[in-house]
Amino acid sequence: MNRILRIISVVLVKNMAVQIACLCVLFSCAFTPALYKEKSNIYVEEISSLWVTEDEASIVVLTPKYHYVFEAPPLIMASLKSDFARKVNARFDRFHVGKNNGITGQVLLKVLQVTETEFQSARTLGYKGSTTDEIGAYVVVNGVRYLSNNDTPRTQPYYLNKKHEIEVSESSPILDSAVSAALTPIAIVGDGVLMLGGLVLTPIILPVISAIHEP
Repeated sequence: MNRILRIISVVLVKNMAVQIACLCVLFSCAFTPALYKEKSNIYVEEISSLWVTEDEASIVVLTPKYHYVFEAPPLIMASLKSDFARKVNARFDRFHVGKNNGITGQVLLKVLQVTETEFQSARTLGYKGSTTDEIGAYVVVNGVRYLSNNDTPRTQPYYLNKKHEIEVSESSPILDSAVSAALTPIAIVGDGVLMLGGLVLTPIILPVISAIHEP
């Protein structure tokens, strides 16, 4: 009887070991892709101009390889039409491209040396600060990244105060097939007029200080 019990015990232990091994394989298959997708590449974009659709719904950034179409944040558009518009400066944080080429980033708007009237106007819009020397506001921007079709001009009118480099992180294209971007919806018509979905693009005049991540 003891011998039979020992045999049964050995068989049960072996079966349990096999089950545990199978579970380890299954969990490995389930979690490994998720871990891989956390890896990312970082590239740098050089930007010299910003554009906005005539309905002020979208802000567009054009680079030789990619075109970025962002939802225009109300605070940015209101600031560009405010009484302190000429004093607005922008600083860009690193941007990240996720699933379906959705891109998210953060912009710091700063307004320096304003009058008391301008200060009150900025505070009404949502800027934070206690003195007229400097007030600011963080804005999150969301959009989509597209591949350039090479039809839009590579050399653009110079509307920013300087060419500006922004870091963009993205999921590794080898590990995440969703990184493949769609072709740009931006078209060039007539005498070099840029359009998005039938809407004319016009340049935004916005001085840029530096990227937030830069020292």
